Amino acid sequence: MMPVSSRIAAIVTGLLVTSSHALADAAACFDDIEQHYEEDDGGFHWRAMPDRCPGSEQPAAPADRKWGSSVDILASGQDARVIETSYSWGPKRNASDGECPRFVKHTSQRTRIAKGGILYETKTSDDFPPTHGERPMRPHENIYIANLQSVVKVSPSIESLGEDTIAGYPCRRLAPKQIVSGAASSDMCFYVVPIDCPHAPYLLPLELTNKTPDGQILSHGRTTLLRVGAHGAVVPPDAIKAP
Repeated sequence: MMPVSSRIAAIVTGLLVTSSHALADAAACFDDIEQHYEEDDGGFHWRAMPDRCPGSEQPAAPADRKWGSSVDILASGQDARVIETSYSWGPKRNASDGECPRFVKHTSQRTRIAKGGILYETKTSDDFPPTHGERPMRPHENIYIANLQSVVKVSPSIESLGEDTIAGYPCRRLAPKQIVSGAASSDMCFYVVPIDCPHAPYLLPLELTNKTPDGQILSHGRTTLLRVGAHGAVVPPDAIKAP
């Protein structure tokens, strides 16, 4: 499974304009944000591509068969920390099992910290040694997270599904209209803020669901924690530290 940011960016390609009308009832801007977003496929990929090698150890519980990922976001002013974690099942890398490569669970994590005008990045994977890097940040640069916060538009191709409340915040539920009968479908509930809010790029959807043409859950993402507020009201001064 792709990292959360990559999957979200790929879902509603072509809707990348926001109208002022769509944001007429947007909430106020915020200087601090803490958000936890997670998604999984409900075991879809495991059912589609099970490990059929003789004698393979199969995941016992349905939860263990899931592919998924999560994003933890903490931002205050120009300082921020974003931790992206992903996990999936697939053939064991760098192993010779002949014509029947056994599946193992792969995990990876990417941690990025913006502190004092420097962006620090660490990547870890179960198969490779950790990598580290750092570079100066541009003025007013945020840690990039591909998301749909600024891609929602009132248009004939978008259908409103009403309002909801998730993680204690109101959200607007929208979905692309079905153009072809029997096609895959998706819907998203998003917390509306002005797109020119400096920290809006950090805000991920409160819920995002993608289904196959036959209605199976391909991925379901949901925000389990969201806190936004004035500078210092959500993120303590010492919460974001350089490595």
